[in-house]
Amino acid sequence: MGTVQFDYQNEVVVITDAATGIGRGTALAFAKAGASIAVCDFNREKGEETVKLCTELGAKAAFYQMDVTNEDQIHEAKDRILNDFGTVDVLFSNAGIAQNTVSGPTMLSLSEWEKVFAVNVLGTVRVCSASKIASANYAQSLSLELGEYNVNVNVVNPGYVYTPIYSEGGAMKLREAAKDTLDRFETGEQVIGAIADASSSLHRMQTPEDIANLVMFLSSDAAKEITGQVINIDSGIILR
Repeated sequence: MGTVQFDYQNEVVVITDAATGIGRGTALAFAKAGASIAVCDFNREKGEETVKLCTELGAKAAFYQMDVTNEDQIHEAKDRILNDFGTVDVLFSNAGIAQNTVSGPTMLSLSEWEKVFAVNVLGTVRVCSASKIASANYAQSLSLELGEYNVNVNVVNPGYVYTPIYSEGGAMKLREAAKDTLDRFETGEQVIGAIADASSSLHRMQTPEDIANLVMFLSSDAAKEITGQVINIDSGIILR
């Protein structure tokens, strides 16, 4: 296969939930491409680690404390980013959480629904000026509103990426719920790998770098005519 090299010199990229996982992977990918990175997260220690990794790649990067459920922190971070960098060229609204249980959505408690929507949906709404479906619909509406300003808005829908959501107990909950098929797998990464293998056309899970590649493409001039779209990057779990 051929390779693609992105150039984001002199561009400023803001990434929420950038302390670990997909957010960190995307921050590092943009840093390698020459962008300046605003690392936003509620976890200062891990966020500063991401900043250090970006600067080691030669990029300008800074950490901004941000809980996407806290409007005051969002506005404060926005003002600081604009003061430090002068502009924003790319916003990757990446913050998201998973439900704490492995039951279907109708079995979630009200408090669980409120928490999931507060981060996955309202977090996106706040930063930009079934919960993922709501985010997708919001992004499509946003693309119509911002089109006249030459702003593209798209949604990246990952499949199984082994991030802290799974490594900090989520994978073991899935194994517990499907003991008959997953009990033989000892580590969380093996569990997620097995689920991805069984549910996708390409029989594999994704990496943060896989997601970063799509985000970088959608943020580039090569994708200037793509907006209002929901793009699955899941090795073929969702075929539509």
